[in-house]
Amino acid sequence: MEDGILTAYEISAMSLPNTELVVLSACETGLGDVAGNEGVYGLQRAFKIAGAQYLIMSLWKVPDLATKDLVKLFYSQWLGKKWTFSGFQGCAVGDEKGQ
Repeated sequence: MEDGILTAYEISAMSLPNTELVVLSACETGLGDVAGNEGVYGLQRAFKIAGAQYLIMSLWKVPDLATKDLVKLFYSQWLGKKWTFSGFQGCAVGDEKGQ
């Protein structure tokens, strides 16, 4: 990471066994590259190898402002009410209804 870019390879070498949640809110952070016989290798797999328990990431291009609002809503609900991670789905549904 000396160049300012954190790669999946570098993440997989980290020790994150006490990391409950990783949130990557940028566009398409859940996508990865197909690597020979290994299948899809990307950030999701790297964080799981490193020990993170849960990951929230995007498979699509998402608007910055909407993403910011959704992530803020998720954190306020999760931290305020101690939601489980199924609470993120509730956030998205509530957001669609304008709540």
